[in-house]
Amino acid sequence: TIKEIRDFAISVEFSLSNAKRVFINKEGLAGGTIVVEESGKIVTSSSDSWLDGDAYIIEGHTVTVKATADTGYAVGTITWNGKTIANDGEFKMPTEQVEIKATFKKDSYPLNFNPSVANGTFTLSSDFTFDADKGILSPAGKTYSNGDKVPYNEIVYIIATPSNSDYMEQITVKNETEGQAIKLERGNTVSKPYQFEMPASVSGVT
Repeated sequence: TIKEIRDFAISVEFSLSNAKRVFINKEGLAGGTIVVEESGKIVTSSSDSWLDGDAYIIEGHTVTVKATADTGYAVGTITWNGKTIANDGEFKMPTEQVEIKATFKKDSYPLNFNPSVANGTFTLSSDFTFDADKGILSPAGKTYSNGDKVPYNEIVYIIATPSNSDYMEQITVKNETEGQAIKLERGNTVSKPYQFEMPASVSGVT
């Protein structure tokens, strides 16, 4: 009796036929990050390039979306397939793919200062004008009062005027959180005032 023996191989593949795609829409995303979890385990994130904002989650499993704002920003809105969800909110994975979107908005912080100074005056404003004929700088746009809030990283201009020519302007702006002087910038000393980018808070201008 002759028996024929042939080599053969068996391969088995498994796929999650009931898993649907979840992806984070990164278009225009700025000011924070988004993390998507499945039953408490991170499956994708907007900050991890290797995950690329995509994952596959089984239908009916719990999906959690968490948004974390960068310094100077606050969480705006979070949606999945156009439906609004709270930060750290949950939903059950549906039978179709899910698109996650989030927005972050600039936070605003208070300007704390005493407008009364010796030997002159100063004004904080969102813009300025310069009269070339008279050589005079003037505040423009919004003029800020003590306690007014300014969006993070917005430019604040300081228009300082000594009471007479015997005095020179010496300006110091302090960061309330860090207790340190904020860097002041000035382009042309004649036609442009001192300016700074709004930090998390300003404790004083002198």
